Amino acid sequence: MAQARTLSAEIDDEFPLDASLDTSVGTVLTAERALQTATEDVNKATDQLRLRIEQGEAAKEAETLERSAILLDPEIKEKVEELDSWLGNTVAAAERKALKAANAARQAMDEIAEARRREVRRRRSEGHPPGVQGGAAGAP
Repeated sequence: MAQARTLSAEIDDEFPLDASLDTSVGTVLTAERALQTATEDVNKATDQLRLRIEQGEAAKEAETLERSAILLDPEIKEKVEELDSWLGNTVAAAERKALKAANAARQAMDEIAEARRREVRRRRSEGHPPGVQGGAAGAP
């Protein structure tokens, strides 16, 4: 996210926005919103993975209890197996969500970079080389 902001700031310095800016700005804004959403998804997935670690510890405790329960009561064993199954399903779901969020974040970053490259190419093709417009970086 910080990398995208830095790139955005550098391009804004080289090519100040004007009224003739076309839909590429909209594309960049959409991609930035997608990146923000993906970042939030990654944060949620991270929280779920923390929970997974805690659940993994609970699963180890459940396994120890299961060994003891086998000797004591078949009904307890069944409950322990249900808990173990639930933990496994929860961990798998958290892993899938984390992977999906990471892929969405990567795609959003790629879209932002591509939109910025298109904007730079468009401005250059219009005869606006970097650093030439009104007081931009590199002006004497």
